[in-house]
Amino acid sequence: MLSSAEIEIIRSTFLFSGKSDGFISDFVKSSACSVTTADKGETLWGKVQDKDRLGILLSGSVFALCEGRDDTSLKTFGAGELFGAATVFCECADTPFTRLRAKTRAKVLFISRDAVEKYLTQNPDKALDYIAFLSGRVEFLNKKISTFTSEGAARLAKFLLECA
Repeated sequence: MLSSAEIEIIRSTFLFSGKSDGFISDFVKSSACSVTTADKGETLWGKVQDKDRLGILLSGSVFALCEGRDDTSLKTFGAGELFGAATVFCECADTPFTRLRAKTRAKVLFISRDAVEKYLTQNPDKALDYIAFLSGRVEFLNKKISTFTSEGAARLAKFLLECA
């Protein structure tokens, strides 16, 4: 059972903006959704089976860590942010590209690929919002790649600008 504050957090996402409390509550109850909590330091997303679900952070914060790069932190997510949007429909990867670890105690709503697909099919305006969101993720990752592949002073300057 979701609290009214958690329903409001879900509604604050591009995916569920404009949807009623009843719609969101019914969707979570009737779809392949689950709610998971993780204590600080626990990994809550990043196994092979996790790539087939989308997450919405309901409370707390989590680090997105780059696999195979000494746990390089790519981003910190807070309540109301989504993760797994790129991998939920990815058929090419054996493992997720990132791992999420709780920075603080965190609570997450996971939505299965089937539920996301059905929802987007029934709500084409939200499918367009999903594409726009993914475009923003591509831009974010391009900036990260540019920072990681820069040399010396340029790398430091880009990093400092991102932190400002």
